Amino acid sequence: MTEPVSATGDGFAALSSLTELIEGVGGAARLGGWEAVMQIDFTDEATRHLLVTSSGLSLRDGTHIKPTVVIHGRGADLARAFNGEVDMTQLLARGQATSEGRYRDLIELGRLTGAAKKARLAAAGTGA
Repeated sequence: MTEPVSATGDGFAALSSLTELIEGVGGAARLGGWEAVMQIDFTDEATRHLLVTSSGLSLRDGTHIKPTVVIHGRGADLARAFNGEVDMTQLLARGQATSEGRYRDLIELGRLTGAAKKARLAAAGTGA
């Protein structure tokens, strides 16, 4: 029996939070000219894609016609990466996620999640 796909979940919440945090701590300037279309194929949530452009981040529903990277995984696992708890490359090495496309985009995503984690810790008053 196939599990139903959720329109929202841990992965979506973490990706939304990441987008908001990055916009709150310098947004486009923090991206340093990096542009990408990151499609997130959650196995247990609806597919999303993250547009990374010179003007900032934009989270959209559904698939993109030409993503630069596609990441596959469970929402809870990917949420840990989006929240900065683990690096995306660790999930890939453990087989908890897979990817296709530009590996550089995964490295840049790691930079973003690190910045978001620092911002989250600073807002909570626990330091970086």
